[in-house]
Amino acid sequence: MGNVYATYSPNQHHQFEATYGFGKSLPDTYQKSPNMLQQDELMWYAGTPGLKNYWNNTINVTYTWLPNNRWQLEADGRLYLTNNRVVARYTPTAPDGTMLRQYVNSGSYRSGAIGLNGTAKFFGGKLIAKLKPEMWFRGTTGEYDMTYNELTCTAQLTWYFGNFYLFGWYMTPSTYPDEESGVKQRSPSRYQIQLGYGNGAWRASATADNFLRTSWETNHQTLTSQYYQFDRREYGTNQHMRFQFSVTYTFGYGKKIQRGDEVSGVGAAGSAILK
Repeated sequence: MGNVYATYSPNQHHQFEATYGFGKSLPDTYQKSPNMLQQDELMWYAGTPGLKNYWNNTINVTYTWLPNNRWQLEADGRLYLTNNRVVARYTPTAPDGTMLRQYVNSGSYRSGAIGLNGTAKFFGGKLIAKLKPEMWFRGTTGEYDMTYNELTCTAQLTWYFGNFYLFGWYMTPSTYPDEESGVKQRSPSRYQIQLGYGNGAWRASATADNFLRTSWETNHQTLTSQYYQFDRREYGTNQHMRFQFSVTYTFGYGKKIQRGDEVSGVGAAGSAILK
């Protein structure tokens, strides 16, 4: 595997970055095992000893425009490609006509995105707004031939007033095909709001995650193939409403303590997973 990185800044207001990475993916041991094992009453699984390794390539290009301390804009494009990938194939060839899941090299997978990432500061930096829309292009060939494009967006807002701050973000739902299984993943929207206070050694915060959601569903997965299909829902606490309260006091023990922005890194919204 290897990476190539280049950056160019004609002046303090403009910057271009480009990254290219490549590597070889190796099938897991269980995917190459010749043994046939029973998973349950209706499903068996087996590997394929002759599975081949497969290459993947990643390209990232970013342009940053910084006209002043109030505005910042980034435009980026990303592309991930892999050929002859390993996928799971389902056939009714197990004992007594049950299903056999076997791993084979089949087709390609691509995932690309173009997006903007804008930051604006108002009232001397007391109000900071961030917006990140992205257009995704994903598709597979071979065993599972599908194309799925979607627009996602992440919004974030921070407001400082006195010793308090109010911080919140929202991420739209996302749907994407899995690289190795043919499964289509669907995740719900996510959001958070946090009210915090800081004064000297004292810090306090109240955080509400997904505060309007009563469902416990974290993920919805579907698979459609020639002989086998399923519709599966996963449940857990990650996407359910959650509330958290925190109060801390820092003892310096006579040493100087450097305190940064207490909002930084707390519940920050990430981008959709490049898959």
